[in-house]
Amino acid sequence: MKTKLQYLLILILFIGYSQKSFSQDIELSNRLMNQMNEISNQTNKNIGLDKPVTRNCITSILLEAKKNWDKLTPQAKSVFSPYAARPVITNELIGCSTNFCFHYTLSGADAVPSIDANSNGFPDYVEQMASVFENVWTQYQTRNYTMPPLDGTAGGTSKYDVYIGDLGSGLYGFVSPENVIGNNPQSASLTEADAMTSWMGMNNNYSWAPLTILNTIKVTAAHEFFHSVQFGTTSSNTNFISEATAAWSEDEIYPGIDDNFQYLSSIFSTPDVALNYNNSSLDGNGVAYNGHWYGAWIFFRYLSEKTNPDIIRQIYTNTITYYEIPAIDNTLTATYGTNFNTMFKNYLTSIDVLSSAGTYAPYTYSRATAYKNSLTQCNGICYENNFNFTGSQLIHSSATTTSTTSTFGNGRLMRLGADYFDITTNQNFKVRCLPTLAGSPIQTILLKYNLTTGTVTKVEGQLIGGFIETSVSDYQNYNAYTLIVYRPDYVANNQNSLNSEQYVFDITQNVLSNESFNDDKIVVYPNPCNFEFFIEGKSFNSYQLINSIGQIVKNSTLDENLETQKISVSDLSDGIYYLKLSSLNGVSNKKIIVKK
Repeated sequence: MKTKLQYLLILILFIGYSQKSFSQDIELSNRLMNQMNEISNQTNKNIGLDKPVTRNCITSILLEAKKNWDKLTPQAKSVFSPYAARPVITNELIGCSTNFCFHYTLSGADAVPSIDANSNGFPDYVEQMASVFENVWTQYQTRNYTMPPLDGTAGGTSKYDVYIGDLGSGLYGFVSPENVIGNNPQSASLTEADAMTSWMGMNNNYSWAPLTILNTIKVTAAHEFFHSVQFGTTSSNTNFISEATAAWSEDEIYPGIDDNFQYLSSIFSTPDVALNYNNSSLDGNGVAYNGHWYGAWIFFRYLSEKTNPDIIRQIYTNTITYYEIPAIDNTLTATYGTNFNTMFKNYLTSIDVLSSAGTYAPYTYSRATAYKNSLTQCNGICYENNFNFTGSQLIHSSATTTSTTSTFGNGRLMRLGADYFDITTNQNFKVRCLPTLAGSPIQTILLKYNLTTGTVTKVEGQLIGGFIETSVSDYQNYNAYTLIVYRPDYVANNQNSLNSEQYVFDITQNVLSNESFNDDKIVVYPNPCNFEFFIEGKSFNSYQLINSIGQIVKNSTLDENLETQKISVSDLSDGIYYLKLSSLNGVSNKKIIVKK
C-alpha cells in the first residue's frame, strides 16, 4: 500500500520533468472560482434541495487555492486575495481571552454591535464569541486533539487570531491557512509533516441566519475551528474528509442545534455519488455535488456510534501517513477488529434502515428519527426504481432507464456509491446483476425486512455463472426488500478517472422455490442428516449447498463416475439447506435438513 509520502516523491519527480506544472492552471482556477460563486449565490441545483444550504464552508477551497497559488490565473488570485492575507481593520481593537485574540472595530462596515452591558470595555458580541470559542478549544483539547500551531507574533501575540468583520449575508466564517511549519510543536507524541498555522474570519452580523445568533456562533466556531485543528495535524487531506468531519464535529461539540441536518439531502438524494467525492479535475464533474463534502458526516457519525467518538481523531492521526480511505481502514483494523469494507457495507444498509430501534442493530443511529424528519425528499433514501414482482421477469438497465428526476434511473454509479431499488413480491425470487464492463467492481446487497419484528437480514450477492446473484426462498418471512447495487472500489489518493459504471439486472422466479424439490430419479439420504449425506441416481459434475437466506455455504466439483456421492455437513449449523446439483443435462434441486 502506497503512503502519502510515496505519492509525494512520485509527484516531485513528475514535476521535475514537467515545466507545464508551473504554468497557470486555467481549469483549476475556473473550478475554484465556480465553487466560490456557488457558495456566494447559495445555489444547490446539483443536489436537488428545495431550499438553499445556508452555510457552506469556503475553508477547503481556500486551502486548495493557497497550495496552488502560483498556478492560479490573475482573475482567480483577485477572488481569493481578500481571504489569503490577514485583514486590515480600520480603528482596530483587540480583545484577548485565554487562547484567542479577537480583532474587531466599532466603526464602519465591519463594526460589531457596540452594546457593553457590563461596562467592562468589551462589546457583549465579542465577549459572547470569546466564551464560545474558549469552550470549543476546551472541548477539542479534552478529546485529545492536537491544538493548532502557534503563529508567533502574527496578529500581535502567539494566541489564535479571530478577525470579526462584514462577511456578507450567507458566509458564517472561514479559516485561512497561512504557513506550512511541518511538525506541530503542540503535539508531543506525533511527528507531523505539513502542519500549518492559520487564522479565522467571523461575521459581525448573524441577524440573517435561521438560527439564533448564539447558536450560529456555536456551530460556526465548532465547525471552523475544527479546520484549524485539522491543519495542525495535516494540510494535505481532501475536501471530503475535511468538511465531513467538520460537519460531524458540530453536533459532537454542540448536540441538539442540528444545523448539519441541512446537508443530509446531499447524501440521501444522491447515494450513487462517491462517498469520498472530492471535486477534483480527475472526477470529471466540474463543481457538481459540492454538498457531498458536508453530507458525508453521516458516514462518520455511523463510525463513531459503532466504535467510539475518538475514532475520528485516530483516523486524522493516520492521515499524516495514509490517504483517507486507507487511514480509515487502518484505524478500524488496528483498533476495532473490523475494516473499511465491512463498515461501508453496514453504512449503506444503515441509511436505508434509518432507525434507532435496537432490533435493527448494527444498522442504527441513535437519532435516526430526527434525521428522517429533516429530509424533505423521500423521507429517507431516494430509490432509483420500485419493482413489484408477480412472477413475470423484470429487467432493469441502469444505462437506458430514463426519468425526469435526477435520482431515478439516471445511469450513474460512482466509486463508493450505491443505487437503491425497492422490491415487493408475493413469491420467491432471484435477482441477477450483470455489469456491462468486464472486470467491473460492482457488487450487490439484498436487504430483507420483517416489519413485524423490526429486523433486517443482509444478504450479499454471490458470483454465479458470471452473474452477481441473490436468491430468496423464504419470502413469506419478510414484508419488504431493498436491492443495493454498489461499488466498493476506491483509489488510495482519491483520484479516479472512471466516473461511473452501468449494469443490467433481472428479477425472476427462484428456481429454489418449494415446487422444485421433487425428482424421483435422485435419492438423497439420510434426510434429515447430521454429519454427512449421500446422493444416488444421476451423474452430476458439481454441487452447491445454499442456506435459507440464499448464501452458498458449500460448493465443489463431483466425480461423475461415482455411483454414490458423499457430502460432509459436519461444519454446518442445524437448519434447512437447498442442494443444487448441476450436470450437462441440467440442474436439479433438493431440500436438505441438517439436525445434529
